[in-house]
Amino acid sequence: MKSFILGLLLILFISCEKNEFKAVLQEGAPPSEVRANIVFNNEEAPFSVTISPTAMGATAFEVLSGIPGEPAELIGIQQSVTFLYPEADENFFAIVRAIAPNDLVTEERFEVVPPADPCTQIFSAPVTWDADGPSAFEFGFNGAEVSVVPNPDLSGANPSESNVLQITQDGGGNFDGFGVQMTSPALFTAADKIVRLTFWSDREIPLRLTVQQDPNNTTEREAEVNLIHTGSGWEELRFDFSTATAGFTGSPDGALGIPDFVPFVPTGDYIRFQMFISPGDDVSGTFYLDNVGVCPDGGAAPPPVGEEEEVEEPDPCTAIFETPVTLDNGEEFFGFNGVTVQTVTNPDPSGANPESNNVLEIVQDGGGNFDGFGTVLGTPTNFAADDKVVRVLFWSEAEVTVRLNMQQNPVNNETAREAEVAASHGGTGWEELQFDFANAAAGFTGNADGALGIADGESFAPTGQYNQPTFFIAPGEDVSGTFYLDNLGVCPDGGTPPPPPVDDTEADPCSVIFPDPLTFENGEEFFGFNGVTTQVVTNPDSSGANPEANNVLEIVQDGGGNFDGFGTVLANPVDFSGDDKVVRALVWSNVATTFRLNMQQNPTNNETEREAEVAAAHGGTGWEELRFDFANATAGFVAEGEALGVATGAPFVPTGQYNQPTFFIAPGEDVAGTFYLDNIGSCPE
Repeated sequence: MKSFILGLLLILFISCEKNEFKAVLQEGAPPSEVRANIVFNNEEAPFSVTISPTAMGATAFEVLSGIPGEPAELIGIQQSVTFLYPEADENFFAIVRAIAPNDLVTEERFEVVPPADPCTQIFSAPVTWDADGPSAFEFGFNGAEVSVVPNPDLSGANPSESNVLQITQDGGGNFDGFGVQMTSPALFTAADKIVRLTFWSDREIPLRLTVQQDPNNTTEREAEVNLIHTGSGWEELRFDFSTATAGFTGSPDGALGIPDFVPFVPTGDYIRFQMFISPGDDVSGTFYLDNVGVCPDGGAAPPPVGEEEEVEEPDPCTAIFETPVTLDNGEEFFGFNGVTVQTVTNPDPSGANPESNNVLEIVQDGGGNFDGFGTVLGTPTNFAADDKVVRVLFWSEAEVTVRLNMQQNPVNNETAREAEVAASHGGTGWEELQFDFANAAAGFTGNADGALGIADGESFAPTGQYNQPTFFIAPGEDVSGTFYLDNLGVCPDGGTPPPPPVDDTEADPCSVIFPDPLTFENGEEFFGFNGVTTQVVTNPDSSGANPEANNVLEIVQDGGGNFDGFGTVLANPVDFSGDDKVVRALVWSNVATTFRLNMQQNPTNNETEREAEVAAAHGGTGWEELRFDFANATAGFVAEGEALGVATGAPFVPTGQYNQPTFFIAPGEDVAGTFYLDNIGSCPE
């Protein structure tokens, strides 16, 4: 008995262990938010349909087309499957089973709804040879005979018990045919110019359909279209007269100014149609015709003659971005103020972005109200064209405002004014946003006068080039979330190239104040004082405003004094007699600081020309061009308080010659560090 009880307890223990193990495997929720992006790849049956499933928490999908007997397809995440759907009286329902790592499954059904047939009722009285659709009369020519008979083959595209037109061709002529004079005209005023009909043949054969007036070619030019019948019995044929050519007249000039057989798209009304069976060949046989000009459900009525429907123009997209940003070419973005970015595979192939491609993921923590992200382009944008719309695909599940700023890096607002445009996202996933810079405003600078004479927020349509697009999500608000971006600057079909960039800036009016600019390639010598040492070295940072690998001056400042400096004595003095008194220099620093340039005479300083000084701020971004404008100079320090009648610190504009430039880094402060200098007094070429 004890053995039995022990055995029973052991079985129960093992059973509990197995159930516990199974419970561990089943931990976690099943997939949720199962969706399917269903795309029809063509407009006529059989339909090629691509299904792209998505779900939260799924690692695989089982997709059933809904077609009887069709097996399920197992695919991974971010993959698609394509099925071929036959024509059917009722819609199919696809089934998507989202599978989690723990094998839990969530199943959803999706209706596969074919696109509506955009049929225009071109024939105001379709020709069916039944009581509700009599034609005025039909006739044959060149050995073709016609008669109305019951449908001899209730199958294929014409399974109805109805009357049809029988055409018997004896093959005695190579342009045998038949025609129908209608009771009311066919109108080709709509953009849709497809004439549908059903035709029966038991052999592959070419057919030509022509539309005519009576008398022909008087106010509207005859038009014709050719198609091939495959010989499978009743088939629906669609003659698209948007690809028509002008019919035969035999005249060298054709008719109505349109030669024979040239492309011609009809836009008027026609009362008669003719058909040629295997035109140009001697072909005999029996054929059948029915349902000429019939649209499913009656179709849409064309506009009246003289009110032709406007054909939609192609998207006039200008390729502002010479190299659009698709995230498939290693493009790099940066985030700021709590925004992180990375390139990932599209997590939601639907809406405006159904492709399983790379996209940019933007995670915003909401800690600042001007969080953003951007990129520096290898090739700048060009806003010279009238079309200034920048397109981008953006994903969000919340309604949000997105602002795009176009900037120049590293010289923003120096030659082209920063411009910004905002667009609203509806929160529906992938949407195309269009930022129209024809309606842009000047970006923020914080200066009372803005920049380049354009105040902050003032209307401003850019015409130049920009190499840094910067985005702000919900600017001015603390918004957190995950967003995605793709196809920045992409135009459908590549777009139209813009004209050459507009150079709306005046030429740099640089005057050669230094007859011998200091480039450190010619043995120039500098001296340091108060703990400053100098030497000529190779450029350690070939970037920014000084990308060349050339010689530069290295300045090491120990910070032991508050008026440390360095300078040189020029062989040929500088000349400030002109109106332009700007001295340019390239300066490297990795900290924001002030540089002061004093122009002196050596050895007779303040004896014939008053010493002058100007300060300029460096942003600490590496190589920057500093401009010391001596039109705004002040008089340098003298112990006596004044020299040549000009007090220390008083405004003073030099007009003479000076042979010693002397620099002070952070004058009045104890600052230590290493700095570099190049191209003093150089002008752009």
